[in-house]
Amino acid sequence: MPWPPPQPPPSPPRRRWPRPPLPPPSQPLSHPSSIPTPPATTELAPPRQ
Repeated sequence: MPWPPPQPPPSPPRRRWPRPPLPPPSQPLSHPSSIPTPPATTELAPPRQ
C-alpha cells in the first residue's frame, strides 16, 4: 500500500504555482502606463510642423 501515500504530496505543491504569478503582473502594468505617455507627444510634434 505504498502507492497511495506518494500521490497526495504532489497535489499541494502544484497549487502554489498559480498563486505567485498573480502578484507579478500587477507591477508591470504600472510601468507601461508611463511609457505610452512620452511617445504620444512625439507623434503630435511632427504633424504640427
